[in-house]
Amino acid sequence: MAELWFHIATESYPEYAGSLLDRLYAHFELLRLNPGMGSHREGIGGDVCLFPVEKINVIYRLDGEDLIILRVHHSALDSNTLRL
Repeated sequence: MAELWFHIATESYPEYAGSLLDRLYAHFELLRLNPGMGSHREGIGGDVCLFPVEKINVIYRLDGEDLIILRVHHSALDSNTLRL
C-alpha cells in the first residue's frame, strides 16, 4: 500500500493518494463484512475473488473468517496474468 501511495503521490496528485488509500481501507472492511461482493476469478487460481474500487482491483481470498488481500493493482493490468 505504501508503494501505491508513493506512486500516486509522486506521479499524479498527492492529495488523491491519501484519499484513495482511505477509500481502499474502507472497502477492505466492507469486503471483510460482505466477502461475497467480489467476483470469483477461477483464472487467477483457487478461491480468489476480485473487487474493483475506482480504477484499482482488489484481489483477495477468504481463510475461514479472515479476509486475505493478495494484491491491489491498477485495473489496466490483466488480472489473469498476475502472479500472486
